Amino acid sequence: MKTKHIYFILCVFLAFSFARCTEGIFDFDQEQYKKTVYIMSNNAMIYDRMTADLDKSEDTLYITVGVGGTLATTEDIAFTLEPGDSLFKAYNKSNFDIDSASYARLLPSENYTIPLLDGVIKAGENTAIIPVYLKKLDRLSPDSIYFLDYKIKQLNKFEINKDKKESLFRIHWKNKWSETKNVPIYSVMAQKWTENKIWSASLNDSIYQSNNDTSKISASPKIFPLGKNKVRVAAGSEKSGTLQEINSNSIMLEITENNDVIIKPYQSIYVEQINGNTEYCNKYIDEKIVTPGGKCTYYKTFMLHYRYKTTGASNKWIRMQERLRLQYNPLADK
Repeated sequence: MKTKHIYFILCVFLAFSFARCTEGIFDFDQEQYKKTVYIMSNNAMIYDRMTADLDKSEDTLYITVGVGGTLATTEDIAFTLEPGDSLFKAYNKSNFDIDSASYARLLPSENYTIPLLDGVIKAGENTAIIPVYLKKLDRLSPDSIYFLDYKIKQLNKFEINKDKKESLFRIHWKNKWSETKNVPIYSVMAQKWTENKIWSASLNDSIYQSNNDTSKISASPKIFPLGKNKVRVAAGSEKSGTLQEINSNSIMLEITENNDVIIKPYQSIYVEQINGNTEYCNKYIDEKIVTPGGKCTYYKTFMLHYRYKTTGASNKWIRMQERLRLQYNPLADK
């Protein structure tokens, strides 16, 4: 009799435990099936993983919309995007406060096209993309920050993730020698002359005459992409921190199909190219250096010869023979 009583109590306990487990499984399933839709971004609500290639007349950025949840969706999720501005305004306020000259800018309409703002996350998938076609980025300043700001307007089912409903899309671009996302720092080894005479002949190294004030310099300038085959760098060892310094002290290097380099003023600087030197021949070179042990090191190298003077300087010209060099990995640089 006592054994039957114990058996009855055990059965009741097992039944109660099974009911609790079943209730727990039901709640877990409910949580698994809870879906929220979001726009992909980082913790700062910014998406900046893509860089447009200036070598192309038009390149593509993708706005990615995703759905959260443990299990895959069993039905299509239709969504619509629309332009936003709250994140853009918050970004400028938090980063620059009243320094409006440094504010980020919305990408001008002439620099992109978005054919459709409607998309569908297909059943069984967890993301969908909206293409943004970028163009004419060579007309933009590499010293400014550009964004697109978009948010989810509506869905045909499920909920919008309130913390991920809007995103800023940072616009970056690159060419063979530089990019705006991670602006490369080149090394410079150069010979510098300060001119005490006025040139009386054409700028050719074979008849060049200089006087005194000679020095060697080393520097680590940043090179910025301006177009498919153009970059900007500070002349000699000039400063280029502020916008005024950039405009006054920078030169532009235009690289031809034959890798000849044409040196031009970026803004208000005076610069004249000097030709005729065998080593500093105004060329771009893809260097490959092999050690005795067979190890290869690759460099992007500019060999330059020019003279310049800035608008704020005296009438004396500064002549430069310089090597701009950047080590790189040809396998990663594609």
